[in-house]
Amino acid sequence: VSLSDSPVTFFRAFRALRALRVLRLVRFLEGLRIIVRALVLTIGPCFNVMLFTLLIWLIFAILGVQLWAGQFYSCICPIDDGGSNSTCPSPTFNEALKLERRPTLFQSNALNHHMLVHQDSIMCDASTITGGNASAQCEAMGGTWSNFGSNFDNTALGMLTLFEVASLEGWQAIMYKAMDATGVDMQPRENANMAACLFFIVFIFIGAFFILSVFVTVIIETFTSIKSKEDGTALLTQEQREWMEGQRMVYQLNLERVLFPPSSKSCMPDFRKAVFRLVISPVFEFLVMALILLNTLVLGLEFYQANQTWQDFYFITGAFFTWIFVIEAVLKLIGLGVRQYFKDRWNIFDFTVVLLSFITFTLDLMALVQDDFVSPFDATVLRIFRVARLMRVLRLTKRFKNLRLLSETLILALPALLNVGSLLMLFFYLYAVMGVDFFGTVKPLENPPENGGGISEYANFSTFYWALLTLFRCITGEAYNSIMWDLVSLGGAYQLAILYFVTFVLLGSFIILNLFIAVVIEAFSTVVSRDDFRVNEAHLEAFRRVWSRYDPYASQKISIQRDLRPLLSELEPPLGPGSSASAGEGLLFV
Repeated sequence: VSLSDSPVTFFRAFRALRALRVLRLVRFLEGLRIIVRALVLTIGPCFNVMLFTLLIWLIFAILGVQLWAGQFYSCICPIDDGGSNSTCPSPTFNEALKLERRPTLFQSNALNHHMLVHQDSIMCDASTITGGNASAQCEAMGGTWSNFGSNFDNTALGMLTLFEVASLEGWQAIMYKAMDATGVDMQPRENANMAACLFFIVFIFIGAFFILSVFVTVIIETFTSIKSKEDGTALLTQEQREWMEGQRMVYQLNLERVLFPPSSKSCMPDFRKAVFRLVISPVFEFLVMALILLNTLVLGLEFYQANQTWQDFYFITGAFFTWIFVIEAVLKLIGLGVRQYFKDRWNIFDFTVVLLSFITFTLDLMALVQDDFVSPFDATVLRIFRVARLMRVLRLTKRFKNLRLLSETLILALPALLNVGSLLMLFFYLYAVMGVDFFGTVKPLENPPENGGGISEYANFSTFYWALLTLFRCITGEAYNSIMWDLVSLGGAYQLAILYFVTFVLLGSFIILNLFIAVVIEAFSTVVSRDDFRVNEAHLEAFRRVWSRYDPYASQKISIQRDLRPLLSELEPPLGPGSSASAGEGLLFV
């Protein structure tokens, strides 16, 4: 079965269209519908950028045709394999990029695989080809005059080659070809034209870095415009908007519970009050934060095949920090009491981490004491328990403003990121199904093209799973073009692989992935812009202190008859009329 057969091509094309049925999900999932609508709004600005990009690339493509049209050919010699004339199983473009340095042009097993062979008493040696008429000399020696897939033989191929260069994947191999080119129907010579690299350096700065920045800017500007029209929530459903606004108000107010010391009627009141003063003191909090950082640093020192001394060090330090944080939890339980301790989410988080750490310490200790001890947990579960100790470092976000801003940005961006992620998964599904239908029968090539070699047992479209993994690799820009040229080399309708991969990289890498950047920047600007609000953080901090006196349990509720008037009288403008305001001004403010 081959895609190059026209009947098979016809039926496979229609079978691949069945994947479009999944687009019906957009009708039923509001999050997807909103993100698709926002994406449609970017088509106009992105189309203008695309026209500008094509104009820039067209100029470089025409220049490339004038400089290197027909000059990327080279002579490929066969090898002698027990009397047969099989083609040399040479390193491909994809493999050659893994070499530590660029191989010499006439080196055995190098990129251009110019080999020597005795054939009918004639030695095929590409290095002996001189002057013009190189193709005839190559064929007379039994070689093959072959063209490099990425070339500038015409403007269309030049545009495709520039697309590969702009994607920054394998561009150096194309540049080396240009640097080795000597003329039409002439054998390339290593570094014959060193100045050719300037063409690619200039194009990468203009056609890749600059254009990509313009794409990102246009997408972000489009979403900023949407935000100004729809209050910055164009990527969210109505429920997500309400959730986001609620979270924003909570973060702005940042209410905290008032901690009460133990009552005199409790057990050992004097001791518990002393412990209470200790655990709420800034010095105690600073000491705990320093120990968290030190514990994180020690955990980062672990390495594979550590000697016994290092293993003893890990065990002793692990036991030390485990007991330190157990003592911290016990002191807070004594000083704050069980009820107040577990009303704080950070304390619940700390207690969970301490419990997991204590379990792993106990199991490690039993394994050390008993040689035949069998852990009730799987080794993977124990590793997860150990890694859970690193979660303590998240407590730093509670005390440091910049870290808190970043964490708030992540939380506020989660709904929109979920919508964009859903669109990305839908995009992957469509292309994976089409890839399996079109290219599912293609196996790794025995003699891939010079700029190919991408299809392998780990990169193929044989199953839906491998298609998804291959597409994820391609969207990161990893050797997508070597897979594309493997398929193109098969001829026939397989040449549609150019359209398949170009549209996938263009839509996936240049547009959809930039949606993630736009969402994060929008959320970050929302958090940072609070400093420019009429009610800034200083006002909110004053409000928090006053409110805590009337709502010590942070229930976000107060009595209107009893608490509202004194609360407003303590708040200065713009949050309240202030203590000097008259009764009429107070009523007017309300």
